[in-house]
Amino acid sequence: MVVQRATARQWAERVLLGRTLEDKLWRPEAITDERPGPAIEPPPRPGRPPGLAPSDEAAVAPPKEAELLDPRARGRLLHGFANHELLALELMALALLRFPDAPPSFRRGLVRTLGEEQEHLRLYLRRMGELGVELGEQPLGPFFWWVMAPMPSPLDYVAHMALTFEQANLDFARAYAVMLRRAGDEASATILDRVHADEVGHVKLGLVWLERWRERGPSLFEAHRRALRAPITPRRARGLGFDRAGRREAGLPDDYVEQLACFEASRGPAPVVHLFEPTAELSLGTRGRYTPPVGVQGMIEDLELLPGLTAARHDLLLLRRAPSLAHLRRLAAAGLRLPEWLELPAAGPIPAQALPARLAELRPWGWAAPSRQRLASLASRVDLPPPPASSDARLHAKTEWVALRAELCHRLDEPWLDAADTLGLVAHADDEAEDALAELRGRGHAVVVIKAPFGSSGRNAQRIDASGPTPAQRGWLRRTLATQGAVLLEPWLHGVADLSLRITVAPDGRVRIDELGRFLTDSRGQYLGALLGPLTRAVPPEVARWLHDDGRDPGRLGRVTHELARAVGQRVHRYGYAGPVGIDGLIHRDPSGALRLRPLVEVNVRPSFGHVAHGLGRRLARGAAGMLAVPRLADLRQGTSASEAVALAQAALPTHALDRPVRLRRGVVALTDPERARSVLALLLVGSSRAELMHALRSAAPAMAERVAGALARGEPRPGPPREPPAVRAREPRPACARRLR
Repeated sequence: MVVQRATARQWAERVLLGRTLEDKLWRPEAITDERPGPAIEPPPRPGRPPGLAPSDEAAVAPPKEAELLDPRARGRLLHGFANHELLALELMALALLRFPDAPPSFRRGLVRTLGEEQEHLRLYLRRMGELGVELGEQPLGPFFWWVMAPMPSPLDYVAHMALTFEQANLDFARAYAVMLRRAGDEASATILDRVHADEVGHVKLGLVWLERWRERGPSLFEAHRRALRAPITPRRARGLGFDRAGRREAGLPDDYVEQLACFEASRGPAPVVHLFEPTAELSLGTRGRYTPPVGVQGMIEDLELLPGLTAARHDLLLLRRAPSLAHLRRLAAAGLRLPEWLELPAAGPIPAQALPARLAELRPWGWAAPSRQRLASLASRVDLPPPPASSDARLHAKTEWVALRAELCHRLDEPWLDAADTLGLVAHADDEAEDALAELRGRGHAVVVIKAPFGSSGRNAQRIDASGPTPAQRGWLRRTLATQGAVLLEPWLHGVADLSLRITVAPDGRVRIDELGRFLTDSRGQYLGALLGPLTRAVPPEVARWLHDDGRDPGRLGRVTHELARAVGQRVHRYGYAGPVGIDGLIHRDPSGALRLRPLVEVNVRPSFGHVAHGLGRRLARGAAGMLAVPRLADLRQGTSASEAVALAQAALPTHALDRPVRLRRGVVALTDPERARSVLALLLVGSSRAELMHALRSAAPAMAERVAGALARGEPRPGPPREPPAVRAREPRPACARRLR
C-alpha cells in the first residue's frame, strides 16, 4: 500500500490556492517539513470553486432559536459555521506559507490544527446535506480573510486566529449546541461538541506561543490587546454567552478571563474619544499656568470613569489608571459597562499610535490648554474638528453669558421668571466693581456674590455680606481682576432648587434637549450630586405645580426651555463647538416669598455631571427614585474606609435589579472604585423613595447626608400667609429689564 506523502508547503499551497472542495479537504497521510521554501505574499483572495468565491454581500444573520425547529434553518446555521471553517483552514495554510522560518514546533501545531479544521468542515458539509442545504446557498463573507491575510508575524497570527476568533468560537459552539439539543437535533449538537473540544486545544496552542513571544511587563490581557490590529479588539474574542469553563480548560488564567468578560470595545462607527480633564476653567483663570494640587489630582483619578458610564458602546475612554477587575465586575453586574478604555500616561500628549486611525470626535471635559496638549496628536484624524483655541475663553467665561441673559429677559416676557433687578453686572476694574456693588445694593440686595470669570463648582467666588467687602475679599478682587480681567457681580438669591438643562449641539447647529433635571449644591455652591429623573419628580409638589402655573399654563416651562436651548446652542455653534452643553438654572424665592425661575445662571460648554446623571437615570427601573451622590472621603462615617462605607450603604439598601437589560429597582452602586479612592466617591443610590436613599447615604456618609438634606430642605415651602385661590390669583406685572450691562 502506497502512503500518500507531501511537504507542508505542497499541502498548504493546494489548500490555499486549490479551486475545488476536494483541494480544500485534501490531507496527505504523511507530511514532512524539511523544505518550507521562501515566504510568500498573501494573494488577494484564496482559490475557490465556482459559486463559492468570498462575497461582499451582507452576511445573513443566524436563525433565532425558535426557528431551529425547521431543518433548513439548522442547515443555514451550520452554513455559517462552515464558511468560518473554510476561511480558517485557508488562513492556516497561508500562515504555513508566510512564516517558513517560524519555530518547527509552532509549524507542527499549525499542521495539526489545519487538519482538525478540515475535519470540522467535512462534518458540517455532511450534516448540511442531510438537512437540505448546500454550501454557497447564502453569501460566504470574507471578513476573516480581510482581517488576517496581511498577518505580519506569527505573533499576529496567534493573537488574531487562536486567541480571538477561535476563542470566540468556544462561546458560539457551546451556545448553539444547547439550542440545537433543545430543538431535538442531537446530530448537529454533537458536531458542535467536537468543534468546541478542538477549539479548546487551538486556544491553548495560541496561549503557549503568545506567552513565549509577547513583551514582558503588561498583563496577558493587555499583551493580547496590544498584539491586535485595528479594528480588531479583545471584544471579538467573546461570542454568544461566555464559556468560562472552556477558557480555563484552555489554560487562560482567571484574571484574563474576567477582564475579557468585562471588556467592551468600539465596533462599527468611528468612536468618540472621552477624556476626563475637568480643569479647563481653572486653567483659563491662570492663563494656562494651572497645576492641579494633590487633592484635585486625586479627584480627577477617582472620577475619570464617569464619562464612560454614559458613553456609547463603540466609544473610547482614555484613563490615567486602568480600572480594577473587581470594580469592572461590580459595574457590569449593575448593567453599567464601560466602552473600550485605554490606560495612558497621566501627562503629555496621547500617543497617536495607541488609537484607531479614524475618530468621530474628541470630547474632553472642557477645551483649554491641558486638554489641547493631551489630545494634540489626535486632532488630525477626527471627523468633527475641535473648536478653535481662540474660542476657549469665550466658551468657558461666566461673563460671556451676561448679555445673553439680558436678551432672554427681553425676549421671554414671562411674569414668573427672574425679576430684572436680579440681573448681574460685569466689572473690569476696582472702581467699576465698587459701583456695581452699590447699584445692586441700591436695588435692595444686601448680599452679593462676586464670581471670577473662570471657576467651577463654587470655586473662585466671594460672598459679600452687608458689611463687606472685607480686606481679604478686596485683595481677592484685585488679584482676580489682575489675572482674569473682569468679575461678575450678582445678587445672592434665596435658592429653592438648582436646575440643569442638558442639551447636545449638533455640528450643523441644531439643538437636542436631553433632559431638564435637578442637581444639588451646598450653601457654598459646592456640587453634591443630582436627583435622577424628570424635574417635576425631583422638586416638592408645590414647586412642580408652580412650574406649570397650577395647570393654567402647562406649556410655559417647555416654552422657556426650548428658547433657552436654542439661544445657547446658537451661541456655542457660532464659536465652533458641537457636543454636550449643560445650562444651570435656579428656582428661587423673591423677597415676598414668591417663586421665580432664573433660566440661565451658568453655561458649561462641555460634558457635565448633569449628562452623567441623565445617562444613569436611564438605567433605573420604571418608578424608582434615584440619586447621584459625590461624597468626599472626609464625609464618610468616622473610622470607616471607602469600601466599608459602600458596604454600609448597600446593607441599608440591598440591591434588586431587573434583568434583560439590567434595570436597577433598588440598591447602591459605587461608580468609582472604593478600594482606590483618594479624594471622593461617586455613588448611585436607587430605591422606592427619597427617604430610602437618604437612609442609605446617611449610613455611609453622614456629613454628606446632612448637606444633601439641607439642599433638599431649601425646596420645601416656606411658612407664610395662605395663598389666594388659583381662580382669582393676580398675575404679577413684568418689570422692565435692566439696561446697564458692562
